[in-house]
Amino acid sequence: MQKHNVPVNFPLSEHTLSSLVEETTLFCHSNGLLMSVNGFNQQNLQHNSLQIQPISLTLLPSPFPRHSFEEAKGIAKDFNLLVHNLSQSEEFLTKALEVTIQGDEFTARLFKIFKQTIAEKTGFKRISLGLFRSDYMLHYGSPAGSLSKPLLQQVELNTISSAFPNLSHLAGKLFRYTTSRCGLEESYPQERIPVSNSSTAFVDAFAHAFALYKKEFNIASNDAAVIVMICQPSERNVFDQKLFEFELWERHRISMIRRTLSEIYHNGELDQTTLALKLEGKEVAISYSRAGYTPNDYPSEKEWEARLKIDRSRSIKCPSISHHLVGCKKIQQVIATPGVLEKFVPKETAERQRKCFAGLYSLDKGKDEPIIKEILKRLDDFVLKPQREGGGNNIYGQDIVTALSTMSDRELEAFIAMEKIRPLSFPCYVIRNGQSTLIQAISELGVYSSLISVDGDIVRSEECGHLLRTKPITSNEGGIAAGFAFIDSPFLFD
Repeated sequence: MQKHNVPVNFPLSEHTLSSLVEETTLFCHSNGLLMSVNGFNQQNLQHNSLQIQPISLTLLPSPFPRHSFEEAKGIAKDFNLLVHNLSQSEEFLTKALEVTIQGDEFTARLFKIFKQTIAEKTGFKRISLGLFRSDYMLHYGSPAGSLSKPLLQQVELNTISSAFPNLSHLAGKLFRYTTSRCGLEESYPQERIPVSNSSTAFVDAFAHAFALYKKEFNIASNDAAVIVMICQPSERNVFDQKLFEFELWERHRISMIRRTLSEIYHNGELDQTTLALKLEGKEVAISYSRAGYTPNDYPSEKEWEARLKIDRSRSIKCPSISHHLVGCKKIQQVIATPGVLEKFVPKETAERQRKCFAGLYSLDKGKDEPIIKEILKRLDDFVLKPQREGGGNNIYGQDIVTALSTMSDRELEAFIAMEKIRPLSFPCYVIRNGQSTLIQAISELGVYSSLISVDGDIVRSEECGHLLRTKPITSNEGGIAAGFAFIDSPFLFD
């Protein structure tokens, strides 16, 4: 039976626990490891009613095997290449999503934008910026711990709004500080707590793409253009986002502004000849989406018109509409089908990637009856996933029976089935709303990457750091902003 390498005995002494809670709380407030309770908006700001609190965190870094950590980081550029090549194939995306768009109106609207924009002849170079995060869990077999060595298994590949690159960087610094400050450095040596470079790596990718835009469209100075972060109204995760603004200005003198889709609809102007997007007197060089990944972001046709305005424009999209579609769960399932992956990446790359695929299946009642019967027999071994991001959308357990019996064929075909990954749990202190709790937990590792391409040619591809999220073993979902999980940092062991 495998055991996690937790270097201290739990429960902690009252003195140590109290010190960790105090130092963690103060570090968070002093360094911006925060989340808004009631959402950031101008009304809350003007009335001094913005409520903030430290983001949900673990109190100590959690054990993670070094070889799995390095494996995940080592294949980041492999997945960049895959996303790029898939996004360049209109034929593949059309065929892969042809059934999904019949049962999922949201994906169908995105696909319609994809078809419209790809057909337009622009006369200028198409520059794309991708800021991705590939999420993994460690599979220890069933029952958990039966494997002598864990398997790195991909949970999903995020191609839009890859959150927490700035707060994950701060989390590593936090744990290096608190473990040494609270007398735990001998148990948690600094060199085994890696600090993510995701904040600076993403900022450098923004700056590179911004420079390409200036050169392509003869923009005289940084002052003449901006990066627009497309955000949700009353955004709670504002501090992770705002740190980009600070870093871009301090290091590159590039302006980033935050605007909603509604504000872009009302204030954005698209030149129908040049396709330059102007917003509040400045040309938009990069349209960076931290919203637009859920139907809730499109409460009216105005938001859809804003999305189309952005995607038709010559601004660099992050993500492009094709990158966004590649992040659909259906694409994840299709490329796991034998022989498909090898059409888009070299054989040796495909072998590295295929090793980390969990069992993924389509749900066509006509063609996939055997797997549907298997799912019903082994409900605890599967999860049904829709084409959604943001947490809280998956279907588990007895709810699968209800879904399979009540959904129409078209609705069901918009989902995929995934075999559950069986991680090994470990004891962990977490803190939320100032209260610490000792839980039995499991972790999920995310690896960030950046990709820039010009007219289909990759000009930059980088691995960009990591995020560790930890949640109670009893929780099915893993979103931090959604309230399911806690920001963490790996404590590497050999």
